[in-house]
This record gives sequence, structure tokens and C-alpha cells, in this order.
Amino acid sequence: MKKAAFLTMLILTVCLFVSNVFASDSPTIQETPTLKVVVDGTQLSLKNTPINYNGRVLLGLRELLIALGVPNDSEHIIWNQANRTVKIIKDDKEIFLAIGNKTVSVNGEEFVLDIEPVIYKDSTYIPARFVAQSLTRFVYWDSASYSVIITKEDAYNKVISLTA
Repeated sequence: MKKAAFLTMLILTVCLFVSNVFASDSPTIQETPTLKVVVDGTQLSLKNTPINYNGRVLLGLRELLIALGVPNDSEHIIWNQANRTVKIIKDDKEIFLAIGNKTVSVNGEEFVLDIEPVIYKDSTYIPARFVAQSLTRFVYWDSASYSVIITKEDAYNKVISLTA
């Protein structure tokens, strides 16, 4: 009887330990409603609350793309519901992302992200930095104002020259 009780306790302890280890590795999503997103000098008024996904800022796909000048139509933002993929076309850039997949492509060249696109509250969220930089924008973090700043190269260079 004592052996059975000991064995049961041992199995329960191991199960709890293993579940805690795996739980600590699971991705965490946290809404960040106080985060400011500024694109080309204009603070965005976002319908989809920015999220922090394992330390990375993800923004609502359509809102970010429109702010970056991607036309809001099915020829430039192409969502494939069956595969849960999106193709983004702007000027000479073609970006391909898949929900839950860290491998993305820009004009056929593959890259591996540190965080994948996700669906959160029925909206698609994409890594802000990677997508903006893929569309030839500069991205920097201003911790003092808790802001993500996305801008064109010439404006970025002006700010850098002022702070140097």
C-alpha cells in the first residue's frame, strides 16, 4: 500500500514538474494599449490593440499595412483563409507570411523571424519591425515615450543627426 501511494505521489510530482517546464516555454500574448505607434510623424489611432508577443511588438495586419502605404484592396493584401497565409504587394516588394510560421519570404528570399504572425481575437497580427523594414522603412523604439517609430530613411537620418 505504501509503495502504491509513493509511486502515485512520484508520478504526480513528475507530471506537475513537466507541465510547468513546458508552460514556461509557451508563447505569451499581452495587450499593450498604452503603446504608441508613429508612422511618418503621425500617431496611429489603432482599432486593434497592439500586442506584445514574447517580447516583440505585433500590430494588426491591415492597419499597419495601410499606414505604410499599401493599398487596402485584395490585389495588394491577399489573405488565404484556407492556408492562413497573407501575401503583401507594394511597389517592387512581395512579402509572404503564414500564421504560426517563423519562415517568411520577401521577393522569394526566405528569412526566419524570432516570432511568427498570429491570430488574436479574430485579427491577424504581424511583426511590426520586420514588415516595416521589408517595405524599406526604418523602425526604432523610444522607451521614454513607449513608442514604436516607423519612418522613411531621410526622416530617420535627420533625427539621428539631431541626436548625435
